[in-house]
Amino acid sequence: MKTWCCLCLVLLLSFVATACVGGAVGIVSAEPRPPEEGEPAAETDDGLGITAETIIGMARGRNWLPLHRFEMADGTLVNTAGSRGPGNIRLLTFRHPDADYPSTVIFRAASDFRDPLGDELLRSVRDEIPTEIWGSAVSGSAIFGDWRLFLICLNNPADFDFGQLPLTLGEYVNSDFFQSEERGEALINLRNAGDFRGMEALVQGYIEELGIAIEETDSAFLILEQLAPLLAALDHVEIVYDNSTETARIFYRGLTDLGRDVSFVPYVTAADGFVNVLIGFHHDWRIFAERARVHLTDGEIITFAMGIDANWDVIGGAEIRESRSFRLSANNMGRLHDARGETIRFEGDQNIERDLSEAEQDAFEVVYLFRTVSFFESLRFAMELEF
Repeated sequence: MKTWCCLCLVLLLSFVATACVGGAVGIVSAEPRPPEEGEPAAETDDGLGITAETIIGMARGRNWLPLHRFEMADGTLVNTAGSRGPGNIRLLTFRHPDADYPSTVIFRAASDFRDPLGDELLRSVRDEIPTEIWGSAVSGSAIFGDWRLFLICLNNPADFDFGQLPLTLGEYVNSDFFQSEERGEALINLRNAGDFRGMEALVQGYIEELGIAIEETDSAFLILEQLAPLLAALDHVEIVYDNSTETARIFYRGLTDLGRDVSFVPYVTAADGFVNVLIGFHHDWRIFAERARVHLTDGEIITFAMGIDANWDVIGGAEIRESRSFRLSANNMGRLHDARGETIRFEGDQNIERDLSEAEQDAFEVVYLFRTVSFFESLRFAMELEF
């Protein structure tokens, strides 16, 4: 890199200047914390005394993509990880090749980012920095081009040249699966159709095409990693494609609709990974069900409202079907995952209660695996913004 000191000084001086004139951006107070008992002393030249993994652990509530590690032309070691949440967030740490810890931490987000996470992360990082070196560190935040930057660095401009500050992943890597918009779109179209083997073939073809030139940080390997459990479960699911919506639903094999002996049919919509459940019954007459209660093996009960929103049909001229589909909340998904459904009771003008079959009980656990199909679009979105 050309001159690490230029932009470092510009950024830091701008923080100071803005603080002096009462602007919105200012220096975070460098109040040292008392050293913990038994805490090892850290040399100032070794950096901030905190690792990228530790910083990621501080960002609670964020689902981070795996950490990427790079070595720049001047030997600077870079760790970077993106978040799957909103704001196009990326964490970057820069470590001089002779140091034990990063000398600079940058938390990057879109310029319109308004989440308090950035400032909270700065405070958390500051609290973790050994007292011996915090006195020489400077922190603050500012808008820089398209990005809002939250920064902590040692006041040692000889180490780095911020004039070549790399803020996107594309500035580190030569190739990635998602560098091609067409390839990314093809992957998502296959996902929407529930064609997971087609997804695997697309990714494997890309890997084989690059051969030894492929980088170990390429998203292709992460895609295959996420695909592996889905491919392993394919023999246990049935994928039903809807031509009108051009997307698929993923059911437990042999359990795709209600019947005389089936009242609980879970499924995942391939386009978004939402876990749904079709609840209902076939009966000799209509009972005008107001609610359905699923009794779990742990004694808990999940209640689903039927009422006027329920559908009813005459089946084969002899049976009445009452049903309704529900998109499960995260809470109810967790409850069904932790404890299996045992019985289901429909309450209306009359009550109907039946034990859930073994297939109905097994179905949720298998279908639940496929909620992760949303990961591929999150990864595509995050990565395409980086190139």
